[in-house]
Amino acid sequence: MQISIVDRNVDLTAKQKELVDRQIEYSFDRFETHIRAVEVVLNDVNGPKGGSDIQCRVRLMLHSKGEVLVEGREVSVEAAVSSVIDRASIAVGRRVERLKDSQGTSMSGQ
Repeated sequence: MQISIVDRNVDLTAKQKELVDRQIEYSFDRFETHIRAVEVVLNDVNGPKGGSDIQCRVRLMLHSKGEVLVEGREVSVEAAVSSVIDRASIAVGRRVERLKDSQGTSMSGQ
């Protein structure tokens, strides 16, 4: 599983990059056979004004059936990454279950 972290207008520290890597591996490890690549894009949309301005977009490219895209905004990098990766993990789980169900249905109908 290839992991890409892009920071736009956000100066990620080494510790924050490590946190993103760990969360990705922890959250998506069980789906590793289904995920080809993970891209995390972080953007500070309001600049130094403050507020809920850290946007996180997680894009998961799957081996089959396209991709999963989840995004959200939070006050900090850590909160944005945690929230969006949690939601992305749930979305990938649903997609994998649907794939299993559709494969099981097509096989049982033969």
